[in-house]
Amino acid sequence: MMNNFFKKPQVHIIRTHIKTLKDEITACPIFKKFKENQKRNIYILLITLMFLVLYVFFGRDKILYDGNKLSRATVGGNNKIYNFYGIIDNKKFDISAIVSPKRYSVDEANNLFKKCFDEILINALGENDDYFNIRFDLDLKSDLGQGITAEWRFIPDEKDSTLYYKYLTLIDKYGKVYNNNLSENDVVSGSLEVQFSTLVSGIDEKYKSNKFVIPIKIKKRLIDSFESVKLKLFDEISSIDKSSQGLESLVLPKKIDGFIINYREKFDYTILIIVAFGISLIFLFTYRDKYNVEKEEKNLKKGLILDYPQLITKSLLYIGAGMSIRNALIRIADNYNKNVRDTKTVRILPTKLEKMKMKLVNGISEVVALEELSKEIDDRNYTRFFNILIQNIKNGNKDLKMILEIEMGDALYERKMNAKRLAEEASTKLVLPLMLIFGIIMAVIIIPAFMNM
Repeated sequence: MMNNFFKKPQVHIIRTHIKTLKDEITACPIFKKFKENQKRNIYILLITLMFLVLYVFFGRDKILYDGNKLSRATVGGNNKIYNFYGIIDNKKFDISAIVSPKRYSVDEANNLFKKCFDEILINALGENDDYFNIRFDLDLKSDLGQGITAEWRFIPDEKDSTLYYKYLTLIDKYGKVYNNNLSENDVVSGSLEVQFSTLVSGIDEKYKSNKFVIPIKIKKRLIDSFESVKLKLFDEISSIDKSSQGLESLVLPKKIDGFIINYREKFDYTILIIVAFGISLIFLFTYRDKYNVEKEEKNLKKGLILDYPQLITKSLLYIGAGMSIRNALIRIADNYNKNVRDTKTVRILPTKLEKMKMKLVNGISEVVALEELSKEIDDRNYTRFFNILIQNIKNGNKDLKMILEIEMGDALYERKMNAKRLAEEASTKLVLPLMLIFGIIMAVIIIPAFMNM
């Protein structure tokens, strides 16, 4: 049966199907689009393949180690969620495992608590000189990193219960010192307690350290008259707000401790932003118009460069066929204008040739028409070509065909160089898209890696 299948008629049918499939793929619009920008698309595919290889070998976060090990996040990190397969008796099934971060042992936690307290003794003072002269806010941090947190509490050394509860709120858990109401001679003694906590292995609840105690003395903050009036003003505004909540507005005080207070609204920077935005738009549109004009001029000059070899070729064809220069120029102008109408493109040469044609039809000599056309186009290649025709009209030249062939060879060579230059410019324009692709691929590689940390 198999031998009969692979006989020549079947092979021929298979080849026919393959050829038909190939023709269908070639005729596919997507394939045609790919062929139009083949070089660029190949570059993109190669770069994508390169980053894919880098991601597979270096960027992808490996889940299983030694076949059955899952890595943990560092201390203080988040739970990791792993999705992988399990196989039992050749049957594959999905597994989703939540792996908690690493935890300290009890001894490691106690040693870290001592180190944290030593660092706190240095860093918690803030702007104060020492702990027995506390006048400014303290720098009390609750999150010390590495999975360790701290709880702060101020305990005044006061036996009188009234004063005890009064002084109990002199320092809050963030380190802010409320000593404005103290007199200059008041010195409040007490202790600043701190207790550390972290998660340790084998214990579900947080493991807490013993309380570390720092003896301190709080004194009144030294402020000048300006600061004193400012603080009183804040208190006065708060008091007025509470007493006038039934009214539609809050009346600010005009005088505090003999100082007259004036109020001003803050400058609304939104006005500047709107003005800056408007000016930016003006410059942006001005630059855009200038850029569009320069781009249009550049495209027109490119059109002149691209049209020159075609002009030489048509001139050589018509003149070589025995047509006069006058009739050859009229015929070339007609052909150019027909192409422009068909393609609906804006080009300089067809417009100038149409203008020259009207001059020739109205009886102006070829020499005058070519000289005026040379001045209007103002390009060295066209000037050289028009001078060749003018010299032939004035003096006659039996070698005109040979000269035009040489000129055509030079023009085609220059066209080839221009094509190469345009290809290089196209490659340069691809740098930004390729960089964007690079950024996207790096994001695809890096973001999942950070999410699984």
